[in-house]
Amino acid sequence: MRDNIECGRPILSGLQHYQVYSDLVALSDQDRIEANYYFRQMRKEHPDAFFIFNDRPVEDWIKSRIGHEGGPGGSFIGRSASALGVSVEDVPDIWRQQYAEHKQAVLAHFEGHDRFLHFELGKGGPEQLIHFFGKALPLDLRKWRHAGSAADRKRKQEIRAMQSGDSLV
Repeated sequence: MRDNIECGRPILSGLQHYQVYSDLVALSDQDRIEANYYFRQMRKEHPDAFFIFNDRPVEDWIKSRIGHEGGPGGSFIGRSASALGVSVEDVPDIWRQQYAEHKQAVLAHFEGHDRFLHFELGKGGPEQLIHFFGKALPLDLRKWRHAGSAADRKRKQEIRAMQSGDSLV
């Protein structure tokens, strides 16, 4: 997406075969791209698209990010620190500021937009999403489940450890 914008191409060039775009983060030790920040460009180029802002308490979001790929010293927060040029200890405060600024910008930009949903995790459920999309994207409530949670990752890690004979302690 960033390359497309920088080269003057439509933001979704090469990505048109997807129907849904989510968790738009690319991260290395040298670079980070949070393509969720490109919402203005996406709306400009795709005015009939649906937009959902997944929201939750910022501390829960930070805890989730810290838990990605290995815990507090893990690769996600470590790569974030490296890409930002700061210590790992500084990253949560930067994330808090970015979250607040992004949330304010998104809510202001989409205020009154009928194809925008402010979805608060833990408050709304799949029924809210089904209603939001309506006939434009028929969804089946029976096919919904929570996958990829921190509990799922921990359970899978414990299973792998048991299978290899390693200890998690």
